[in-house]
Amino acid sequence: LRDESGAVQLVNPRTEETEAVAETISGLAQGSFITVTGELKHDERVKLGGIEVKLATLEVETAAIPETPIAADSGLDKRMDWRFLDLRRPEM
Repeated sequence: LRDESGAVQLVNPRTEETEAVAETISGLAQGSFITVTGELKHDERVKLGGIEVKLATLEVETAAIPETPIAADSGLDKRMDWRFLDLRRPEM
């Protein structure tokens, strides 16, 4: 989790109640805007300022659109370099 003041590590303990949260997290793209609640813990092992948040709830306010390294109007050479992504375009 990152904002203008820095970054903090989020921890999602694996339980049956948090499976939905785990699925939501796995579908997030970098740059998505989320709201979380949880328990703030100090842990010196954490490299991000020694602070982590044990997740209780997570809400996706705005999902970011994942960027691809190729544009729709890219040249053939670039499309061939990234063909494994290019073939997944909706118009293919």
